[in-house]
Amino acid sequence: MFIKRLGSAVIMLAVTAAALVLGGNYLLALVALCSLVAAYELLKAGGIEKTPVAFTSYIAIFFIYFLHFLDMSKYENMVLAIAAVSLLGCYVFKNEKTKYKDVCLGFFAIIYVGFLLTHAYMTRELSHGSWFVWLIIIGSSGSDTFAYLFGRLFGKKHFSKISPNKTVEGCIGGCLGTAVLSLVYSFFIPTDVNCLFNINMHLAFFIIGLLCSAVSQIGDLAASAIKRGYDIKDFSDLIPGHGGVLDRIDSILFVSPFVYYLVILFLK
Repeated sequence: MFIKRLGSAVIMLAVTAAALVLGGNYLLALVALCSLVAAYELLKAGGIEKTPVAFTSYIAIFFIYFLHFLDMSKYENMVLAIAAVSLLGCYVFKNEKTKYKDVCLGFFAIIYVGFLLTHAYMTRELSHGSWFVWLIIIGSSGSDTFAYLFGRLFGKKHFSKISPNKTVEGCIGGCLGTAVLSLVYSFFIPTDVNCLFNINMHLAFFIIGLLCSAVSQIGDLAASAIKRGYDIKDFSDLIPGHGGVLDRIDSILFVSPFVYYLVILFLK
């Protein structure tokens, strides 16, 4: 199991790193694929992965990314509006087979694994985005790693019933470790990047790392809560030793928009 887990991790890291370095359509294709697979896994958990509601969600997610490909992302709201109407249409015309909770899950899938992940691509497309996008990886993977290490070494007090293995010490360690890692990373950022309000760049990155870890852990707990609600351990077994795609990107889904909006609001 360890060998499979390690092999899968190496492959995922290589593919992700290559897409982040290359950016553009390479990264767009990767996040689009991840979103569609994750949507399938989420809808499968709800038992509706092959229904009209599910196909409406898949089509909406596809068009969200297609608009980015065409550099027409300003029309995303149009896709969301059409998707909402179409999903409710499924409920109206397939009322005996489609439940209201299925419609809600279908729209939630579009937002949760479709819309949120677009921010990873959007961050990479910003000025100096090739540097800022790594904050997403630091904030998610870094947080997971430090939280695990601190939890194993010092964990005593359980943090949440949603995920019994998480401890308060692990969560604090995850935040502090990620903050320090972000601080170290700040020394590699180009000198022409500035913070608004004359905030020190290194202090800003320390705070960003701290906040990203907190958001990352919320994303992880949110996914755990969904899995507990459907009484499943993993969303799928697609990735040997790691579960499904959604199991791997649950933190990234929350960290991506957080980093994107921090960058556009406070960095220039």
